[in-house]
Amino acid sequence: MKELIYTVKVESGIGMKASGPLAVAANSYPCKIQFHKEGDSLRFDMKRVLSVASMSVKRGDQLVVTFEGEKEDEAMAAIQRLLEENV
Repeated sequence: MKELIYTVKVESGIGMKASGPLAVAANSYPCKIQFHKEGDSLRFDMKRVLSVASMSVKRGDQLVVTFEGEKEDEAMAAIQRLLEENV
């Protein structure tokens, strides 16, 4: 299992614009990809667009993204790149 911690940089957080590409990228990998806000126990499935879009995050929040299973390294690199470009 791999873990990525990312600090949200944009004021709008994760909206529909960013959630679509994140979900599409997540679905490109067979591993399980979940995320949550630091300190929150509720986990979201990154492969579901509405799950990503409905998460209430704002600038400064820390997202914890976990990757478990086949191709987790590649998935983590792709998701990290998308987060840095869009969130």
